[in-house]
Amino acid sequence: MMQHVAPADAARCNNAGRVKPAEAARKLKINRSSLSRYLQQYDTLLDDAGLVDLEELRQHRADNPRIADQSAAQGDAGDAPKSKSAATASRKGAKGRVDEIRAWEAERDWAQSIGQLIDPSKLQDEALDAVTALRDKLMAPEQTLCERLAEERDPLVVKQLLRETNRALIDDLKTDFAKIFGGGGDQPEAGDASGSDE
Repeated sequence: MMQHVAPADAARCNNAGRVKPAEAARKLKINRSSLSRYLQQYDTLLDDAGLVDLEELRQHRADNPRIADQSAAQGDAGDAPKSKSAATASRKGAKGRVDEIRAWEAERDWAQSIGQLIDPSKLQDEALDAVTALRDKLMAPEQTLCERLAEERDPLVVKQLLRETNRALIDDLKTDFAKIFGGGGDQPEAGDASGSDE
């Protein structure tokens, strides 16, 4: 009498995807001991030869609510250190910025205490005052200079008088700027103030 094989058994016999549990654990990235216990609990997944269908095992575990819960718990446990690490990095970054601000404030206070802190608006006002004073002197020369220029008929002498006057005014401006900006107070050469004699 011919013996008939059940459809499921026939499928198992002809399924080239059946592997040993150790191979299944490796391909599914499952601990071998955990898979062994799983197959002991669900022994219908094993055939008479001790082989297991890889896709059937994969789907069986995916449909198993207990496995899903365990995976979720492991995922949460894995995310916790990452979240903690990110929070720690954020706190360190914030602390670093606070330290930088405090260091900047300490340096500013120190500079102010020794008179090295400069107010840009104050410098601008003082420089503007110095330039305004020069303009006023150029626009309203001294009476004695005007009288000398009026009496003088030689153009070369007039030019020399104007050069000397302008040189003095520019020297005063340079001195004022040196006081404002803390630069040197060296006096300019005669040619620097009024140009060449040509």
